[in-house]
Parts: sequence; structure tokens; C-alpha cells
Amino acid sequence: MLLAISSGYFYIFISAWLDPLQEKTLCVFKNLTGYPCAGCGMTRSTISLFKGNIPDSFYYNPLAIVVNIMVLVAFVWMIVDLAQNKVRFETFIRRKMHPAFLIAIFLIVFANWFWNIRKGY
Repeated sequence: MLLAISSGYFYIFISAWLDPLQEKTLCVFKNLTGYPCAGCGMTRSTISLFKGNIPDSFYYNPLAIVVNIMVLVAFVWMIVDLAQNKVRFETFIRRKMHPAFLIAIFLIVFANWFWNIRKGY
């Protein structure tokens, strides 16, 4: 998992300077329907975040800021677990979530999807 996270961010970091914020998409949902999915704009948002442009990052996809913080915390947590030979992160992600929490996540993702559709992505 650490390798996957590192590889993904390395790709985004490099593409931020080699192919900056082009309007092409690999989103299957958008290519099939013409409408953005809830995750559309996350790569552009992350690139903007790397460049320190928080307003643009928020505009492209507000959830990307939250997701990037969560990924950073998970990355550090996994490294600490490896260094201490513990499995606290794995135990944490395998626990059952409360239904109210799942409903809240669904509503936030749905609101983000609505935001993307209203922007015209």
C-alpha cells in the first residue's frame, strides 16, 4: 500500500510540471455519459494543492483536499507501524463503521458530485 501511494503521488507530482492541468480526462463515467463523476477534478485539485494554490484546488474538487490529508495521515501511520512492527493502521481500517458515518460520507460525496455537475465538468 505504501508503494501504491508513493507511486501515485510521484506520478501526480511529475505530471504537474510536464503536462499541467489539461482538460483531457480518463474518467470512464464522464466519457460515457458526458457528466462528471464525484471524483472528477481530483488530480487537478491535487496538482494545484502541490503548487500551493488552495483556492484552485478547492474549485477543482473540494474533497481532494480532505482525501490528500487522509492519505498523508495514512502514509505516516503505516510508516510508524512498520518502524514499530505494529498493525494499528490495519486494525483501524478493518473495523466496522457506524451506519450514520457511512450515510454522512455518502451525503458528502453526493454533494461533491452535485458541485462537479453544477461547475460543468
